[in-house]
Amino acid sequence: MLLCSIGLPGCDAPDTSTDTGAAYEIEALGDGLYVFRLGSRQSIFLVANDGVIATDPLNTEAAKIYREAIAAVTDRQIVNRVRRLSSNASSGPCELP
Repeated sequence: MLLCSIGLPGCDAPDTSTDTGAAYEIEALGDGLYVFRLGSRQSIFLVANDGVIATDPLNTEAAKIYREAIAAVTDRQIVNRVRRLSSNASSGPCELP
């Protein structure tokens, strides 16, 4: 299992800082499946042969950073978005830019 974030020594993953200064984590779970974490938010994405399948990031701010995180892992395009519904989501699901 690979966990990469700002400040982790020896991590070969891409820089996880963003234009806004926010730090995120990407955890490789295996077989192309990753967890993206930004603060208390998390989403998963799958890098497959045909492209990336991504769950929504739940807020607009996280969406841009999530896309950057996916691009740091692969150059494949997002081909499918899975929307999740949550009673705890204050703003509801949002689209990736």
